[in-house]
Amino acid sequence: MARIYKAMEKDLDRVVAIKVLHSSLTSDKAFRERFKREGKVLSAMAHPHILQFYRFGVSHDGMAYIAMEYLQ
Repeated sequence: MARIYKAMEKDLDRVVAIKVLHSSLTSDKAFRERFKREGKVLSAMAHPHILQFYRFGVSHDGMAYIAMEYLQ
């Protein structure tokens, strides 16, 4: 359903994990909505055993993503 990438958020000088909805699912409205709900749920959670959520959205080229804390 998605891929996870390790990335550098240059503005804040931190390593993050970026979850990107698979390109074949981007055009499927149901999957986009499910991915959006996941982002909303993560944004409402705060617990020491859950990754810290940073943001979710859609890139300028239509890629849906969730940015979160990176754990090695």
